[in-house]
Amino acid sequence: PSVVEFSPNSGAFSITTAEVTSSSQAEVTYDHSGSAVLSVSVNGRDAQKTDVSGSGSFSVALDEGYNTVRVGIALTEYVTVYTEKQIFSDRYPPMLIFYEDVSRITTSDSSFLLVGETEAGSRFSVNGEERELAADGSFSLELSLNDGANVFEIVSIDAAGNKSARSVTLTKSAVVDNS
Repeated sequence: PSVVEFSPNSGAFSITTAEVTSSSQAEVTYDHSGSAVLSVSVNGRDAQKTDVSGSGSFSVALDEGYNTVRVGIALTEYVTVYTEKQIFSDRYPPMLIFYEDVSRITTSDSSFLLVGETEAGSRFSVNGEERELAADGSFSLELSLNDGANVFEIVSIDAAGNKSARSVTLTKSAVVDNS
């Protein structure tokens, strides 16, 4: 994070929240030998003024989506020092869609092609093993099947850390009843 150091009265403050977060709050840390007032705005709206002295932190509410967080301290009547950070707050899990109803699949085949999509750029895994996604977030997975029930845990985690998970049970049997 960018740290703003200032004088007189020696001190520093920074916006420590990551640029992409699943949090609804941005954290501001400070270290100031005297007392001062930090002014905070989010997306151009005055969010709060906070009296600070010593070391500590406080948080300010973020909007869902893109946020411009600006923190400033008046050094004199005419001089104010600011730091600003762009923060994307994403509090929703990524979509995780299968293109076929997999709730009751029974097959005699030794594999099954699972096709679907999730949010582009997500980390994607099957039973804890990372798998590649297409650039648009789609996937096509050839899943190996053993006799009996085969359980697959499908997980998608977006850039903000939000998680979607689905459990899929595919059954391999020697004979398939097609009635």
